[in-house]
Amino acid sequence: MYGYQWPQASQANPSNNAIIFCQGGVVVPQITIYRTDGTNGDPNYHPLFPFKMRGNVNPYTGLPVMAPREGNVSNLTYAIDVPIVTNANFDIIVRSDASCSNTLVKLDGGIDLNSQMGLGPTNFQAGIAPTNFLDLRDNPPGYADDVFLGYEQTAFQFRNGPEKFAARNVLSNNIVSLGAETYYYTIGGTSNVVSGAGYGQSITNETADWVWHDPTNTVTSLSPNPPSQMNPLSPTSTQPVDIWVKVGYQFEINTCFIYYTTDGSNPEGAFGIGQGTTQVAPAFWVNHDSVQNNIDWWQGTIPAQPNGTQVRYKVALFNGGSYGFSIGNTTNWPSIPSISDAEVSGSKLYGINQAAITNFNPTTAVVWLHNDLNPANTVTGLQPGFHIVRARTFLPRPGQSSVYNTFLQTFYYDGALPTGVIPYPASGSTISSSSYTVVVRADSTVTEADFNICLLYTSRCV
Repeated sequence: MYGYQWPQASQANPSNNAIIFCQGGVVVPQITIYRTDGTNGDPNYHPLFPFKMRGNVNPYTGLPVMAPREGNVSNLTYAIDVPIVTNANFDIIVRSDASCSNTLVKLDGGIDLNSQMGLGPTNFQAGIAPTNFLDLRDNPPGYADDVFLGYEQTAFQFRNGPEKFAARNVLSNNIVSLGAETYYYTIGGTSNVVSGAGYGQSITNETADWVWHDPTNTVTSLSPNPPSQMNPLSPTSTQPVDIWVKVGYQFEINTCFIYYTTDGSNPEGAFGIGQGTTQVAPAFWVNHDSVQNNIDWWQGTIPAQPNGTQVRYKVALFNGGSYGFSIGNTTNWPSIPSISDAEVSGSKLYGINQAAITNFNPTTAVVWLHNDLNPANTVTGLQPGFHIVRARTFLPRPGQSSVYNTFLQTFYYDGALPTGVIPYPASGSTISSSSYTVVVRADSTVTEADFNICLLYTSRCV
């Protein structure tokens, strides 16, 4: 039996979950939530549904992944990590595989998420209720079917093809960071290489056919060449290290990154985003190969490190628009077209499509308490507590029935500002000594307190 394969979770997603929240350009923190069943609960119950629907999958198997602290953690008790969003503006970013052509997002039963982006309705719509209240929802009840009800249009940001990681033997090229060939060097010490697993090395759709990096081998570009692909081979503490990589073939990729660590951990990442303590250095096209001109050489630099530091690195290249999006130049770094769900190598699973709701203000949002058309049932501002975001990702099927997948992500909204008082010194008291103790009492949500001292009736503060 044949059926269309909807957009799935990307198996090369650098942020694990399909839906992530950012405030101030940073992914928000998480808390672990516990649920305990009653005495009649099943002690052997291992819930998979919430982990499957959030889109966190193993890069090799595509099966749901949970953190060690999640799942069935003890008899009748289950745990899951949930993002925490505060009362500042935030972004909702949705990452799926590279077959996706459009993404819609719904918060709870459906509220306006995108009018601040210039998307969706921007004013009263003729013939659309309510006529006495400005309703900016894209798909309000009574005017949309269940596929679109409550969902809001996102802004497309970029789409990348699979990322291929370099190796000394191209049969060891890896299509994901985990298991990719890892190169070691120690400042003032020795070097080593851990061979790649070769997972996905045969995938060539929307990515390089092969990527070669051998630190001790020569560079054969048309440019002036260093003596080795890692140069210098024995760096001192004052020397940055140039990394050269050879890729086949011309025009198959447009972006290259070096992932590296300096703390003894293994470098991991994807599409220019490092995981954990992994740092990222961009690399750029240098010239064609002197022997075969449809083969290219790229070069990037790892900064100088203190003596005794062990540097571990991986090198990878891909074709897509994420770098162009990040620097505001999508002309030179365009996104790839969506990859067909029928493409036989499964390359779509190792690419990524990113769309987003940006700059959403939870304090001014119009919330429809009953998801209806009655303005009397609205409040201003998202209510503190648990909420759920649904992201619906679609295949490109213009004029045909929709084929889509739905990801779900619970989050906690902490809408209240921290509270506190200064009980000592008392207001109006006189400080006579050169040193003084200030006592600040705050609620249990506070982890840090900053304060300054200003001279009365002036703007001078210390």
